Amino acid sequence: MDYVKLEEICNITTGKHDANHGENGGNYRFYTCAIEPIKCPTYSFEGASIILPGNGANVGEVLYDDGKFEAYQRTYVLNSIKVNPRFVYYQLKGRWKKYICNKQYGSATNYIRYNNIAEFKIPLLSTEEQNKIVNLLDKADEIRQKKKLANDKLDEFLKSTFISIFGNPETNDKHWETGTIRDIVKEAKYGTSSKAGSEGTYPILRMGNLTYEGAIILDDLKYIDLKDNELEKYLVKQGDILFNRTNSKELVGKTAVYRYEQPMAFAGYLVRVRTNEKANAEFLSAFMNSDYMKKILRLKCKNIVGMANINAQELQDFGIYIPLIELQDKFSKIVEKVEEQKQNNELVIEQMNNLFNSLSQRAFKGEL
Repeated sequence: MDYVKLEEICNITTGKHDANHGENGGNYRFYTCAIEPIKCPTYSFEGASIILPGNGANVGEVLYDDGKFEAYQRTYVLNSIKVNPRFVYYQLKGRWKKYICNKQYGSATNYIRYNNIAEFKIPLLSTEEQNKIVNLLDKADEIRQKKKLANDKLDEFLKSTFISIFGNPETNDKHWETGTIRDIVKEAKYGTSSKAGSEGTYPILRMGNLTYEGAIILDDLKYIDLKDNELEKYLVKQGDILFNRTNSKELVGKTAVYRYEQPMAFAGYLVRVRTNEKANAEFLSAFMNSDYMKKILRLKCKNIVGMANINAQELQDFGIYIPLIELQDKFSKIVEKVEEQKQNNELVIEQMNNLFNSLSQRAFKGEL
C-alpha cells in the first residue's frame, strides 16, 4: 500500500489569535487548545478542516469543522485537503495520539512541532475506497455521538439548574451574602513535586486528568510512592476539589470534584481544596466552572515563561456569593443523580468506542 505525507495533500497552518480573542463572544467558533471551542467575533478558516491542539493536556486530540471558525495561535489547522477530508480525519483519530506521544516536547506543558504533522503518513487509497470507509465510519460514529450528546445535555442541565437555584454569579440577582473563596474553604494545599513513574503505591492525578468542563478522567495515569507522613498532605479523597493552577492560559483554572472512593495522590500543578461548613464542594466546583468564572480566570492568570498561573492565595481571593448551605446540599444531590446517569451513558460510549475502533482498524486494513 502506498502512503502520502500530510504536507503533500493539505495546507498546515496555525491560528493567529491569543486566548483573549474569545473574551467578547461572537458568532463563530474559536478553537483554543481545549476540546470544546468557545465563541469569537471573527473567522479566518472556512470549509472542511481538521484541528489539532498544539500544546497543553489535549495534545493528541483531533477535531473536525466544516463551517467558519477561528483558531488559537498554538492550534494547528489542516485545510484545503485534496482527498476526502473525513478520511484524513478518521486516520488521525485512529493513530494521531499514539503517534505524537513520543514526539511532543516540553516538561510542564506538551508541545508539538509543524514537522510532526507534516510528516505523518496516511494510506493513498482510491476515492471510491475512501468514500466507502468514510460512509461506514460516519454511521458508526453517529451512534457513538448520540450518547455523548446526551451527556452534554446533562451538563447543560446542571449549568441551568445552578443558575435557577443560585442566580447569576456575576450579578448576584438573588442577593446572597458575598465574600471570597477564602471564607468558604478550610484549606488549599499544593500537590507533590516528586517524580511519578510507571510503578508506585498510589496513582497520581496530573493536570491532564482534569477536563475543561469540570470532570476528572483516569486516563494515562502514572504512579508514585508516598511516605507515611506525606499521606495527609498529598492524597485526594472523595469530596475534595482539585484546581489546576498552572497550564496554558485558556486551561488554567480547570476545577473538578474528586468523586472516587480510592484515594489518589495529586501533583504540584494542582491545588487540593476542602470546603468548610459554609460550602458544599459541588457548589464551589460548579461556581468555578461557570461561564462567568471562566472569563475571570482568563483575565486574571499571569503568564510565566509561556505558561499561565493562578496560585492558591489568588484562588482564595476571588469573590463569590454564598447561598444557604441547605440549597447547596440540594444542588449536590441533583449533581449526584445526574452523575449516575452520565456514568451509565459512559459505559455505553465505551462499548461504542471499542466497536468504532475495531471497525476503523478493519476498514483501513481492507478487511471490510
